[in-house]
Amino acid sequence: MTHTLHRVGKRDSLEKEFLLYMVPSRGINTKGSTSKIKKFIEICEKYDPINIGCLYPSSAKAKPRGSIRNDSIQELKADVVDRTETIVTFSDKNKVTKVLNDLREANLGISVVVSGVFDRVFECCKTAGLTPHTVNMALGIKGKTDRIPDDKILDIVTMCGHGLVSPYLTQDLIEKVKKGKTTSEEAAIILGRNCVCGAFNPARAVDLIREMADSP
Repeated sequence: MTHTLHRVGKRDSLEKEFLLYMVPSRGINTKGSTSKIKKFIEICEKYDPINIGCLYPSSAKAKPRGSIRNDSIQELKADVVDRTETIVTFSDKNKVTKVLNDLREANLGISVVVSGVFDRVFECCKTAGLTPHTVNMALGIKGKTDRIPDDKILDIVTMCGHGLVSPYLTQDLIEKVKKGKTTSEEAAIILGRNCVCGAFNPARAVDLIREMADSP
């Protein structure tokens, strides 16, 4: 799955975020994966992630949950079933390295996708004693590029790979921050709650919103 790859922005902003994505493969290692997914969440939670989100299969009654919606780790784990998709967002390379080391030792038998700036991700893997077996690269935006938002808004909305963070809401919240009607922190949370999978990075969003609100 590559929907966490298509984030855009300046390197100094992008290299502050790492996304770990675990989802069992249908018909391969789905059966009995519930306990492994819960263990993945527990390992990540030890290192204070920026955001955690779970998407549950349509057969499950649970709604999408995420820490940005104030769902607790206990609530996330309580609803986990086989084939639950989980995305965890970090901003600290050292924490990601520790997570990867713990996952290597746990040997859960389910692949984990790590998204981020290549050389930073490779550093984490090398330190944790891991060698990536597959690399996916985003090749940019093709098609009617005149219809996409400007670059600064795009930096924010591409943090949701499913396109659920509206550029219009983003612009509206930036204007409210400029007028003092809300804060950049509150605006980031409002935007992040629309991203059901947990890939949105509210800490990075705060910096981007503040930068745009302070510009003329």
